Amino acid sequence: MNWKEIFKLPDNCTLNIPITKVSLKEQDGITISEAKLLDGSDVQSIRIFGIVSKGNANIPESFDDSQSFVEVYFIVVSLRTDVYGKNYKPVARLIHKLIPHHCLVILQSEDELLSHISLSTKTINKNDQRLRVISDELFSVLIKETQTDFLEALSFANANTINLKSFYEYYLHVIKSYNLIDLTKEFKIRTYEMTEELLIINESVENYQSEINLQQKQLKSVTQMSEKVRINSEIHDLKQKINELQAQIKHGKD
Repeated sequence: MNWKEIFKLPDNCTLNIPITKVSLKEQDGITISEAKLLDGSDVQSIRIFGIVSKGNANIPESFDDSQSFVEVYFIVVSLRTDVYGKNYKPVARLIHKLIPHHCLVILQSEDELLSHISLSTKTINKNDQRLRVISDELFSVLIKETQTDFLEALSFANANTINLKSFYEYYLHVIKSYNLIDLTKEFKIRTYEMTEELLIINESVENYQSEINLQQKQLKSVTQMSEKVRINSEIHDLKQKINELQAQIKHGKD
């Protein structure tokens, strides 16, 4: 996907600056295991394709004792396709850790068939104000080119530009909304409160489904009829709970 075209950042914000793996490995705080992520060819490339700041986008900075929003980096990472599933989250976490500014990190497989977006909220380290602590992280579900409404929502023109904190939080909200699409069957930006409520329901559905999968696996190894009946009953109850939650989700779509 052409991420530069999707985000449509102002010309003043558009860049094409590579981040070398050597420069990341030289950063303070990187561990041996983290540095190994950058060895070899698993990480094909890392580049900054945009930086949004007060100076180039006329969006006010936002900072207090706990958070600082001075620049927002837009970074795309290309990963070798055969190790993409294993590496995309650890690599994103490493970039968020090593770059003090808030980042929107796009992970993409080398064949460009797989991609996710990662964002992370950072707080100022109380012991060293030059450093940041990741207080929250968010990964999108798999991004599909057919989800045109979602891709259009990523355009800079749609973002909240009151200040850089609101700007970054807009993208957090868009990704959270996109992560509901499997259950709501549509992409829609709802109120913050409704989105958070639906995300909690979504998590419960996923937990119930995981339990169903475990019970179904156990069912295959059970021989006693009474035990089969008990497990089937539990599976039925779990499916009922999912149906009830999905009814709440359907109500929350409007």
